[in-house]
Amino acid sequence: MRILFAHAAGAAGQASPQVIIGGAAAGMVGGILRAIQAVAAEGHEALARIADILCDRGRLDEALAIRREQELPVYQRLGDVRSAAITQGKIADILYDRGRLDQALAIRRDEELPVYKRLGDVRSAAVTQGSIAHILHARGRLDEALAIRRDEELPVFQELGDVRGQVVCRTNIALTLLQRGRAEDAQPALDHLLWSHRTARQLGLREAGQIDAQQATRPRRGPPALDHLDHLLQLLVRQSRPPSCHVS
Repeated sequence: MRILFAHAAGAAGQASPQVIIGGAAAGMVGGILRAIQAVAAEGHEALARIADILCDRGRLDEALAIRREQELPVYQRLGDVRSAAITQGKIADILYDRGRLDQALAIRRDEELPVYKRLGDVRSAAVTQGSIAHILHARGRLDEALAIRRDEELPVFQELGDVRGQVVCRTNIALTLLQRGRAEDAQPALDHLLWSHRTARQLGLREAGQIDAQQATRPRRGPPALDHLDHLLQLLVRQSRPPSCHVS
């Protein structure tokens, strides 16, 4: 083992000792640092799991405190921008579930989305755009939500060939069109729903089977997609965002 001492000028111009580690000692220190990082990573994952469990049990305030005060600061100190963005998304999920929609929207737009854009992660950016649209829809800002779905979210899933993402997005577009209630929106909404249902069946998604089961047990009053519109929306739109407190 070889440990050398050198001197470097300090803030006041005086020499200050520095330790230069060489040979086998450098490898030893590197191994120790890697071990510490691995333990720290396990600790972060444990915090995330605890917060997930608290969410599942409906203890949202406790989960929020862990996300904000323990989990997020660690990623910020480490400079792990992706993990920090994911955690911000989980915080936004809790805020949404608590009815604090404006705060959730601000986090999605100002903290989470810019990170994915800087990283060039187009899929995560599209998913986050969908979450933004979801909040806008809940706020009654349907035109804004629809524009995001059509212009920011759907084209990305189409470019990536993410068919399931398209199913979810197009169902959400249909929901927004129907909620808007304009006569000219009826046909586009039906087209999106028919495409989503047909594609879900082709892919063997379980939602399609549930829709078919509903169709088989209820009397029909018109085209299947219109007759069971409520079931189609409930079963497919459910997939538009992660379960409470859990993210992407």
